[in-house]
Amino acid sequence: MYAGGARHFFVSGVPAFVDMPAFNMAWPLITNMINQGKLEDIGVSPGDPPRLAMEVQITALHERWEELCTNFSTAHSDVQCVFFDEVASLERLRSSLGAASFDSQMWDFTMFHPSVFGHQQLAAEAHL
Repeated sequence: MYAGGARHFFVSGVPAFVDMPAFNMAWPLITNMINQGKLEDIGVSPGDPPRLAMEVQITALHERWEELCTNFSTAHSDVQCVFFDEVASLERLRSSLGAASFDSQMWDFTMFHPSVFGHQQLAAEAHL
């Protein structure tokens, strides 16, 4: 895109949001992996809560994408590259709307992709 002339980039972080309803299906699998010691390389030990495993991954993804945007902007002084922390926005929205309202309105039938309402809320967050 840069080679094609684009100079304004808006990069959304990976929306690995632990309160996403679809994660309810993953918690038992993650718990099993933790208890088998399969996540010790990322600092998660048997007995640790499954949320910790996801939070470690979310933090790593956030840091990587934010670093990528910073490095790209540094390497190309003619670029505006903005990192949008989608997880932080989802956390703010859940807090402001309330868990029950957020959980019932934010997601489409897949329970991991935003509904029309969810997209509208995220778009408003992106304009902050």
